[in-house]
Amino acid sequence: LKGKNAQQRERSLGNRFALSRIFRAMEKQFQPARAAGFQGRIQYVLTTSKGEFPWAIDVHDGRATVTPTRAPSPAVTLTLSVPTFARMLSGDVEPGRAWMEGHVVIDGDLSVAARLGDMFGRSRF
Repeated sequence: LKGKNAQQRERSLGNRFALSRIFRAMEKQFQPARAAGFQGRIQYVLTTSKGEFPWAIDVHDGRATVTPTRAPSPAVTLTLSVPTFARMLSGDVEPGRAWMEGHVVIDGDLSVAARLGDMFGRSRF
């Protein structure tokens, strides 16, 4: 993903199969000790030129479970394009910087959003 342009990133990751692999990896990388007691739902809404891909992460009892759906009453919702998501995964942009530049919209608990990298480990893509 490093060095790819936005169209290449969308083409590579803008499908349910690729996103499923990424979110399943996040599920496995979940670090309960880093969640600081958080239990609840985290919603990602990834956008492409063809539509949206919602992914819900349910954190309960020391486990994270991902589902390709919209979560009822998420603690936090992050809305961003697939190319921005890819840039964050590859380390081309820090998540906080993407948010400050307006590439990520966060609705809900900002403290949960700020801990996502710690809870799910830093990406190696």
